[in-house]
Amino acid sequence: MNRKTLLFVGAFLLLVAIRFALGQDDTAIVNWEPESVNLADDPAEWIFSVMMLAPLLGAVIGGIRIIAQRSARPVVQPICSRMQ
Repeated sequence: MNRKTLLFVGAFLLLVAIRFALGQDDTAIVNWEPESVNLADDPAEWIFSVMMLAPLLGAVIGGIRIIAQRSARPVVQPICSRMQ
């Protein structure tokens, strides 16, 4: 895939995630006044937590890959014995 396609897909997924986070409505309650107001369901808190956890998760995955590469055995290429 070329760079523009990857950039488009990344931006599209980001916009879909933001639209999903901000477009949540509680339709289970039909009253004028909700039964309970839970401040933990604030979309801003979810967006902030995703924005903070994504780089941390990326750093953890990167660290695991670095450790895996350093502890792996070297790849030995077979010697070609062609007579020229």
